Amino acid sequence: MGHSLSSVNNNIVVERRLYESDSVVCENSRQDRGTRMCLVNAQSVCNKALQLHDLVLDNDLDLCVITETWLKGDARDNTIVAELTPPGFKLVHRPRQGRGGGVAIIHSEALKVTNSSMPSFRSFEIIESLFDTSPPLRLAAIYRPPPSIRNQSTFELFLSEFGDYLEDIIMKPGRLIITGDFNLHVDNDTNCDAAEFMSCLESSDLLQHVRSSTHGSGHILDLVISRKRDCIDPRVIVSEGVSDHHALNWCLPIAKKRLTSRV
Repeated sequence: MGHSLSSVNNNIVVERRLYESDSVVCENSRQDRGTRMCLVNAQSVCNKALQLHDLVLDNDLDLCVITETWLKGDARDNTIVAELTPPGFKLVHRPRQGRGGGVAIIHSEALKVTNSSMPSFRSFEIIESLFDTSPPLRLAAIYRPPPSIRNQSTFELFLSEFGDYLEDIIMKPGRLIITGDFNLHVDNDTNCDAAEFMSCLESSDLLQHVRSSTHGSGHILDLVISRKRDCIDPRVIVSEGVSDHHALNWCLPIAKKRLTSRV
């Protein structure tokens, strides 16, 4: 199946570290302003690498989640990944086997990260990472492709798999953010699939924070989700994207731990 992912050993994490230094100096202004995040649906980073590179720097981001990377997971990606990743940042990505899809996280090297081994879900693609912020941040980056004959997925399968995943992740430590392109019109109260999905979030004690259209169609497809008990209010700002999806920007009141200089 085109959407299925192969074993964790050969696809879960591909990292590109482009900047290394024997000493790191952190500015107080960056330490105190929280953690700045962004979600972008790229519909291929292959022809937008420099544009996304600049987006990270121009918006002074700490974390950028990218859906629909269309990366291959082999040497063909090397030049693109080098252009995409700004100095002082790392790229973690999970490519789809086959055409399209894929998710990625670009994150500042100031953030220590542990990437979780994930099962292969048939109905959505995911990276789950735990960042050593204060308090710790657990980030799940998700792309759910529309069901099709090719991927042999259905909404019912997605709801089952995603529900099982939520049962696991909501029990894990760390402030939780789930974000990505879910390809559901959650703003449409008459859409039965969207209503079931939102009910699933509510039963898991989760909140969805995006209130404005995220797509050229006028609907909300790209989501930012948190756990109620974490008391996070991201105040998501919708801005111009690099495809027919808009970009989502928010800042969390989570501090990056100070890095100590090494002599």
